[in-house]
Amino acid sequence: MNIIYKSQLFAICLYIVPLIYAVPTLVLDSNYSPPSSIPADADRIYSVSLGHIISKGVIARLDDGTGTTITDTAGLTFTVTSIDSTGASPDTFATGGANLCQYANRREYPNSYEGRDYKFYCNTTNPSMVIEGIPLHDGVLTADGLYHVHTALPPNNRQFVLSMDYLGTPLSVTTNAFEITTPAAKMGITLWPSNGTVANTDFDITVEIQDSAGVKVATGIDATLPVMLQVAWFEDLQLFNGKAPLEDMLYETKERLSGTDAKLSRSNYQMYIDKRAVAGEVTFTGVRLLDVHTCAKLNLTMRMPHYPHSRMPNTYNDFVMNKVFFDLYASDATKSKILFYMNGTSDGAVFVTDCIPVTEHNSTADVTVCLSDDLVYYYRTTGTADVTNITGTADVTVCLSDDLQTIPMSEGAFSESFATYAVEDINAGVMYPTILPGRQLTMHSYNTKNSPVVTTTAFMQMLDHAKKSPHERVRGIVGFGSNTVTKGVSSLLNLYQMPNIATNEDEFSFSEKSAYPYYNRLSWNMGSLSHSVMMSCRNRGWKYMSIIRTVDFTIDTIFFEKAKQFGITILAEVAIPKVWGATYTPNAFNSSLEKIKDAGSRIVWMFVMPPVSYYFMREAIDKGMGGIDGWQWNMLGLFGWAFPWANQGPTCMGNITCSQGWVGGHCWIVGYDMTMETPVWKGLIEKHRHAFRKDYLGTVPKLPFTEILAEYSLAYDAVRMFGMAMSKLINESMTITGPRLTDEIRNVRIVFLESDGF
Repeated sequence: MNIIYKSQLFAICLYIVPLIYAVPTLVLDSNYSPPSSIPADADRIYSVSLGHIISKGVIARLDDGTGTTITDTAGLTFTVTSIDSTGASPDTFATGGANLCQYANRREYPNSYEGRDYKFYCNTTNPSMVIEGIPLHDGVLTADGLYHVHTALPPNNRQFVLSMDYLGTPLSVTTNAFEITTPAAKMGITLWPSNGTVANTDFDITVEIQDSAGVKVATGIDATLPVMLQVAWFEDLQLFNGKAPLEDMLYETKERLSGTDAKLSRSNYQMYIDKRAVAGEVTFTGVRLLDVHTCAKLNLTMRMPHYPHSRMPNTYNDFVMNKVFFDLYASDATKSKILFYMNGTSDGAVFVTDCIPVTEHNSTADVTVCLSDDLVYYYRTTGTADVTNITGTADVTVCLSDDLQTIPMSEGAFSESFATYAVEDINAGVMYPTILPGRQLTMHSYNTKNSPVVTTTAFMQMLDHAKKSPHERVRGIVGFGSNTVTKGVSSLLNLYQMPNIATNEDEFSFSEKSAYPYYNRLSWNMGSLSHSVMMSCRNRGWKYMSIIRTVDFTIDTIFFEKAKQFGITILAEVAIPKVWGATYTPNAFNSSLEKIKDAGSRIVWMFVMPPVSYYFMREAIDKGMGGIDGWQWNMLGLFGWAFPWANQGPTCMGNITCSQGWVGGHCWIVGYDMTMETPVWKGLIEKHRHAFRKDYLGTVPKLPFTEILAEYSLAYDAVRMFGMAMSKLINESMTITGPRLTDEIRNVRIVFLESDGF
């Protein structure tokens, strides 16, 4: 028998699939690079003139090839190069001596906005179209403040190239093309009252923006520069304070500027008119000079439109050369008053008119003015507070009341600026479309001068204004900037049921709602920190604690008040001598440590700063009172920051180091949001840095920049909270009253700028 087996054939197929490796690349940020087409003159950001600083950076990121940013880039740098967009070779602009320069702070965002760290990077000895060595931060390449310098325009448009080496691989990315245009060099006046004017009588002034040859600059961004008109800072016209804290603030004027568009500068309290040029020309209409004067002179200044701190051209020869300082009371040092004026100008960005005689106004006819009898105000009152029922699209008003002091660097001034930013953002309806839609939020500012008397007067004036104009009645107050003022006007707030959101006060008693029913607080201060700390201590079951401090340090009473509020007893407060180095002798702290032992609690707060803390800690460790021995040491605020984490103190090394001996210690530290990466934060930082300072208080940024944002942006959040609370009541067709608004404020859930919300 033959047996036949059917065999099966198995085919093995090998599919070769090519492996695709992700290749790192540089990706431009479309919001921070030249657009695909060059905008109209007035809207240009990257297409600027020679010497004109680009107000927005060119930004790219290091992509791993899959859309993820490579953030491990510490120590890496990149290069930015300006090239001819047509690829012409040779690049005659570059070979002819042109220079690519940078004015920037190269630190990481948001510290890149720190004014003190801005520097010029410009190779003046060997002009080049290349800037090297710009650091990357977390995979982001940022080329801020770029500008070109040369005596002639390039023959073609330009492009930026950002390039770097990553793990041996050269990477680069090229922007869209941009144009470099003729720069403004000076101004020429074509219309002005050369024969003089009559006091308080309208006249017009026209100036044209010119290049270095005196030809009108009719195209490009410099044809649209903002031009500011003021009375010149000359002797016998204006005197300014020349000494801090009122430096550059107007002291006295002998010629007042007025007119339809005139505004009071919030940075120096001088009147000014600001107007943007069109096609190289700007006309100021309806200008008036109010005081009789034999030789009034007007000052016109050109500025960069998107970089308002800088003039165009970006020179300041008049300030360097022509300030004249003097002491108004030189013979009496107790009355010293340092003032200054200008004795001329030699700067292309500034034009000063010749003398304009201002003569007295002589009336030639009788004028009779009658008041209209058809104007009637209607308002109604309930109890002691005016109440307006908001319906339809009525506007609403809040006020900021703080110690503005007419000082550019005062805290209140910065709070006022940030509150103003919030009003602007709410009214724009883009960032916060659900806050008061269809309505305008307005804000009035009142200077408390840190005086309850001044504040009370302003408060009553505010109420009187509301009776005459009920639609402008203030609904809430952001302020008052100090414990003294808040306590002084609390009875008025209670009487008139006026909600208040504070951003600076730290008085413990303000938390007592029976005494301060309309008071609310946003704060980074000792009060808020102590509240959180003591709540945490209570939750840990800590009922008894002691304090050690140096003899020269006084602990804020709010620390003790908060401890009492949470049922915690402070058993002892021991002051130690302030000795270290050559002044220290062995066992100098022995008696103090024995007092802490005798107090009966191993939970101790240490308010001792270096270098004393180094010696104190060593002695405590050697005597068996360190964390390693079961003692719980705690540090608050700066005392925590100052702990020798790296055992850097002269006594911190040994068998048991400071960090080992203090194991288990707690540090309670206020920290600011240093990332500030949200769109709101980025917009707010950019606005604050580039705002035209004559429109906002707080003209000189206090450093560090992130701290000013974290501190004063509380006013921004306070305005948002008022807006959200009022929106809720309006949406529910509720009349906005003080008690209702206060309750609603306390129910607001908001993502604060400094946190993830609450």
